[in-house]
Amino acid sequence: MNELQRQSYLKTLGLTPWVARVPLPGAAPTPWAEWPEVATPDTIREVTSTAGLADVDASSPANDVPPPNANATATVPAEANPTIKAAMLVTQGSGERDQISAAVRSVPAGMRVTLQAHQVGSMWLLAEQEDAQAPDLGREAQQLLNNMLAVFPGERRGTRRFIWPISDIAMDDEALKQTFQSFTRALGGRILLCAKAASVEKMLGQPRYQPCGDKPVILPVSALSEMLESPAEHKRLTWQAMLAADFQA
Repeated sequence: MNELQRQSYLKTLGLTPWVARVPLPGAAPTPWAEWPEVATPDTIREVTSTAGLADVDASSPANDVPPPNANATATVPAEANPTIKAAMLVTQGSGERDQISAAVRSVPAGMRVTLQAHQVGSMWLLAEQEDAQAPDLGREAQQLLNNMLAVFPGERRGTRRFIWPISDIAMDDEALKQTFQSFTRALGGRILLCAKAASVEKMLGQPRYQPCGDKPVILPVSALSEMLESPAEHKRLTWQAMLAADFQA
């Protein structure tokens, strides 16, 4: 299954597409990925009756351990215990759970960018999708992409994707820029970037139609959607930039 389509299905089902097993340096906090336990009246009573027990050092005398206290739940906030929290969600009814679930899903994700990276010979063509959450390009955009790939010599070697944000947690523009730079360095070769002006500004920090970088050299030009909407203007600007930067076949 297409990776972007798989993530779209998981998000629609309310599932987290990817969770790190350990905290990553410099990464945003990983969302809580445990499923709430289906609580019954017996399990709720059991949880609330033992929530007040603290961890006791095995070396301490046995007579120092306080006896279980059924009323000790007042000293421990329910939000601090995931099991109690899950039990509370079950007892509060479906309406409350729906509100909490909707609040989690509505976390702002900042700017969304999806790029398809196609390699032809030693060159890469990166095309921004008009709909960042769609599984693929539209039919007309895909045809235009194939026509552009046919211009360059060499055989098509592979396809990759750049998807931003990495998770549903909002990240700033500087993180987007650094992540995109790491992605392009891993590609190598020369890169023709077909993207919208706003996306180029966020990822490269410069206007389009001017080459940037050294290894790799990146030439940002008009997006495929812009070439379809205003072909006379955007195809002309793109072709002139390709000639000036020696990106023609």
